[in-house]
Amino acid sequence: MLYEGVRTDTRMRAQYNSFFMLRRLVTVLVLIFGSSVPIFQCQTLMVFSTFNLIYTFSHKPMEGERQNNVEIFNETCVVICTHLVNVLLNAAVPVEFRNELGWALMGVAIFNIVSNLCITVYDSVIDIIEQQRTKARFKAYIKIVNQKLINRKYMTTLEPGRFRNYEKEITIYDAVFFVRYWHPHRKWLLANGINIKDFEEEINYH
Repeated sequence: MLYEGVRTDTRMRAQYNSFFMLRRLVTVLVLIFGSSVPIFQCQTLMVFSTFNLIYTFSHKPMEGERQNNVEIFNETCVVICTHLVNVLLNAAVPVEFRNELGWALMGVAIFNIVSNLCITVYDSVIDIIEQQRTKARFKAYIKIVNQKLINRKYMTTLEPGRFRNYEKEITIYDAVFFVRYWHPHRKWLLANGINIKDFEEEINYH
Protein backbone atom coordinates (compact mmCIF):
# COMPACT_ATOMS: atom_id res chain seq x y z
CA MET A 1 0.00 0.00 0.00
CA LEU A 2 2.86 2.38 0.79
CA TYR A 3 4.23 2.17 -2.75
CA GLU A 4 0.92 1.85 -4.58
CA GLY A 5 1.02 3.88 -7.79
CA VAL A 6 4.68 4.86 -7.25
CA ARG A 7 7.68 3.67 -9.23
CA THR A 8 10.26 1.87 -7.15
CA ASP A 9 12.98 1.29 -9.74
CA THR A 10 15.13 4.08 -8.27
CA ARG A 11 15.66 5.26 -4.70
CA MET A 12 14.50 8.81 -5.42
CA ARG A 13 11.25 7.61 -6.98
CA ALA A 14 10.60 5.16 -4.15
CA GLN A 15 10.93 7.97 -1.59
CA TYR A 16 8.02 9.94 -3.07
CA ASN A 17 5.59 9.19 -0.23
CA SER A 18 8.28 9.90 2.37
CA PHE A 19 8.94 13.32 0.84
CA PHE A 20 5.20 13.94 0.63
CA MET A 21 4.64 13.15 4.32
CA LEU A 22 7.67 15.19 5.39
CA ARG A 23 6.44 18.16 3.40
CA ARG A 24 2.96 17.91 4.93
CA LEU A 25 4.42 17.66 8.43
CA VAL A 26 6.63 20.72 8.00
CA THR A 27 3.73 22.63 6.42
CA VAL A 28 1.47 21.90 9.39
CA LEU A 29 4.17 22.93 11.87
CA VAL A 30 4.84 26.17 9.99
CA LEU A 31 1.13 27.01 9.76
CA ILE A 32 0.63 26.38 13.48
CA PHE A 33 3.72 27.94 14.99
CA GLY A 34 4.38 30.60 12.34
CA SER A 35 0.94 32.19 12.31
CA SER A 36 2.38 35.49 13.53
CA VAL A 37 4.73 35.69 10.52
CA PRO A 38 2.63 35.18 7.35
CA ILE A 39 5.51 36.01 5.02
CA PHE A 40 7.56 33.18 6.56
CA GLN A 41 4.65 30.77 6.05
CA CYS A 42 4.26 31.81 2.44
CA GLN A 43 7.96 31.58 1.61
CA THR A 44 8.24 28.17 3.29
CA LEU A 45 5.37 26.87 1.22
CA MET A 46 6.91 28.42 -1.89
CA VAL A 47 10.29 26.76 -1.28
CA PHE A 48 8.77 23.33 -0.61
CA SER A 49 6.47 23.60 -3.62
CA THR A 50 9.36 24.61 -5.86
CA PHE A 51 11.50 21.70 -4.67
CA ASN A 52 8.58 19.30 -5.12
CA LEU A 53 7.93 20.61 -8.63
CA ILE A 54 11.58 20.09 -9.57
CA TYR A 55 11.57 16.62 -8.02
CA THR A 56 8.33 15.58 -9.77
CA PHE A 57 9.43 16.99 -13.13
CA SER A 58 12.89 15.43 -13.05
CA HIS A 59 12.14 12.00 -11.55
CA LYS A 60 8.48 11.44 -12.51
CA PRO A 61 7.80 9.11 -9.56
CA MET A 62 4.25 8.10 -10.47
CA GLU A 63 3.66 4.94 -12.50
CA GLY A 64 1.54 6.55 -15.20
CA GLU A 65 2.64 9.39 -17.44
CA ARG A 66 -0.75 11.04 -17.04
CA GLN A 67 -0.46 10.92 -13.24
CA ASN A 68 2.93 12.60 -13.43
CA ASN A 69 1.54 15.31 -15.68
CA VAL A 70 -1.34 15.94 -13.27
CA GLU A 71 1.10 16.17 -10.34
CA ILE A 72 3.28 18.62 -12.26
CA PHE A 73 0.24 20.70 -13.20
CA ASN A 74 -1.01 20.84 -9.60
CA GLU A 75 2.39 21.70 -8.21
CA THR A 76 2.86 24.42 -10.84
CA CYS A 77 -0.45 25.98 -9.79
CA VAL A 78 0.65 25.86 -6.13
CA VAL A 79 3.97 27.54 -6.94
CA ILE A 80 2.21 30.28 -8.91
CA CYS A 81 -0.24 30.86 -6.06
CA THR A 82 2.54 31.09 -3.45
CA HIS A 83 4.41 33.62 -5.58
CA LEU A 84 1.25 35.70 -5.95
CA VAL A 85 0.55 35.57 -2.21
CA ASN A 86 4.17 36.50 -1.54
CA VAL A 87 3.67 39.68 -3.56
CA LEU A 88 0.28 40.35 -1.95
CA LEU A 89 1.90 40.33 1.50
CA ASN A 90 4.29 43.10 0.47
CA ALA A 91 2.91 46.31 1.95
CA ALA A 92 4.88 48.41 -0.58
CA VAL A 93 2.85 47.07 -3.50
CA PRO A 94 0.08 49.48 -4.61
CA VAL A 95 -3.45 48.51 -3.63
CA GLU A 96 -4.69 48.51 -7.23
CA PHE A 97 -1.99 46.07 -8.28
CA ARG A 98 -2.71 43.85 -5.30
CA ASN A 99 -6.37 43.76 -6.30
CA GLU A 100 -5.37 42.56 -9.75
CA LEU A 101 -3.08 39.95 -8.21
CA GLY A 102 -5.97 38.79 -6.03
CA TRP A 103 -8.10 38.20 -9.12
CA ALA A 104 -5.19 36.37 -10.74
CA LEU A 105 -4.80 34.22 -7.61
CA MET A 106 -8.48 33.29 -7.64
CA GLY A 107 -8.28 32.56 -11.36
CA VAL A 108 -5.36 30.15 -10.93
CA ALA A 109 -7.05 28.44 -7.96
CA ILE A 110 -10.39 28.08 -9.75
CA PHE A 111 -8.67 26.83 -12.91
CA ASN A 112 -6.84 24.18 -10.87
CA ILE A 113 -10.00 23.08 -9.04
CA VAL A 114 -12.08 22.88 -12.22
CA SER A 115 -9.32 21.01 -14.06
CA ASN A 116 -8.98 18.42 -11.31
CA LEU A 117 -12.76 18.09 -11.10
CA CYS A 118 -12.95 17.45 -14.85
CA ILE A 119 -10.16 14.87 -14.59
CA THR A 120 -12.01 13.11 -11.75
CA VAL A 121 -15.30 13.09 -13.66
CA TYR A 122 -13.54 11.80 -16.79
CA ASP A 123 -11.84 9.00 -14.85
CA SER A 124 -15.13 8.08 -13.18
CA VAL A 125 -16.96 7.90 -16.52
CA ILE A 126 -14.18 5.77 -18.03
CA ASP A 127 -14.29 3.43 -15.01
CA ILE A 128 -18.08 3.07 -15.31
CA ILE A 129 -17.79 2.31 -19.05
CA GLU A 130 -15.06 -0.28 -18.40
CA GLN A 131 -17.13 -1.91 -15.65
CA GLN A 132 -20.13 -2.15 -17.95
CA ARG A 133 -17.99 -3.64 -20.72
CA THR A 134 -16.50 -6.15 -18.28
CA LYS A 135 -19.98 -7.13 -17.07
CA ALA A 136 -21.17 -7.51 -20.66
CA ARG A 137 -18.18 -9.70 -21.56
CA PHE A 138 -18.70 -11.79 -18.42
CA LYS A 139 -22.39 -12.28 -19.20
CA ALA A 140 -21.52 -13.31 -22.76
CA TYR A 141 -18.93 -15.76 -21.44
CA ILE A 142 -21.40 -17.26 -18.93
CA LYS A 143 -23.96 -17.59 -21.70
CA ILE A 144 -21.49 -19.49 -23.86
CA VAL A 145 -20.47 -21.77 -20.97
CA ASN A 146 -24.09 -22.51 -20.09
CA GLN A 147 -24.90 -23.26 -23.71
CA LYS A 148 -21.94 -25.65 -23.92
CA LEU A 149 -23.12 -27.34 -20.74
CA ILE A 150 -26.65 -27.71 -22.09
CA ASN A 151 -25.31 -29.22 -25.31
CA ARG A 152 -23.11 -31.67 -23.41
CA LYS A 153 -25.97 -32.69 -21.11
CA TYR A 154 -28.09 -33.31 -24.19
CA MET A 155 -25.33 -35.42 -25.78
CA THR A 156 -24.80 -37.49 -22.62
CA THR A 157 -28.56 -38.01 -22.32
CA LEU A 158 -28.81 -39.31 -25.90
CA GLU A 159 -25.82 -41.64 -25.60
CA PRO A 160 -25.01 -42.44 -21.96
CA GLY A 161 -21.51 -43.77 -21.32
CA ARG A 162 -20.07 -42.58 -24.62
CA PHE A 163 -18.93 -39.14 -23.48
CA ARG A 164 -17.43 -39.97 -20.09
CA ASN A 165 -15.34 -36.79 -19.91
CA TYR A 166 -18.45 -34.71 -20.44
CA GLU A 167 -20.31 -36.70 -17.78
CA LYS A 168 -17.54 -36.08 -15.24
CA GLU A 169 -17.46 -32.40 -16.13
CA ILE A 170 -21.24 -32.10 -15.71
CA THR A 171 -21.07 -33.91 -12.35
CA ILE A 172 -18.38 -31.52 -11.10
CA TYR A 173 -20.28 -28.48 -12.37
CA ASP A 174 -23.52 -29.63 -10.68
CA ALA A 175 -21.65 -30.22 -7.41
CA VAL A 176 -20.03 -26.78 -7.49
CA PHE A 177 -23.34 -25.13 -8.32
CA PHE A 178 -25.07 -26.99 -5.48
CA VAL A 179 -22.40 -26.00 -2.93
CA ARG A 180 -22.51 -22.35 -4.01
CA TYR A 181 -26.31 -22.39 -3.66
CA TRP A 182 -26.63 -24.35 -0.39
CA HIS A 183 -23.61 -23.14 1.62
CA PRO A 184 -24.90 -19.57 2.34
CA HIS A 185 -28.33 -20.92 3.33
CA ARG A 186 -26.68 -23.56 5.49
CA LYS A 187 -24.65 -20.93 7.36
CA TRP A 188 -27.77 -18.83 7.96
CA LEU A 189 -29.79 -21.81 9.23
CA LEU A 190 -27.00 -22.93 11.57
CA ALA A 191 -26.52 -19.38 12.87
CA ASN A 192 -30.22 -19.31 13.82
CA GLY A 193 -30.02 -22.64 15.64
CA ILE A 194 -32.08 -24.64 13.14
CA ASN A 195 -31.46 -28.36 12.97
CA ILE A 196 -30.69 -29.16 9.34
CA LYS A 197 -29.47 -32.73 9.84
CA ASP A 198 -32.50 -34.22 8.07
CA PHE A 199 -32.61 -31.70 5.23
CA GLU A 200 -32.22 -33.27 1.80
CA GLU A 201 -29.73 -30.58 0.83
CA GLU A 202 -27.64 -31.29 3.96
CA ILE A 203 -27.59 -35.01 3.19
CA ASN A 204 -26.43 -34.30 -0.35
CA TYR A 205 -23.96 -31.74 0.95
CA HIS A 206 -22.10 -34.45 2.86
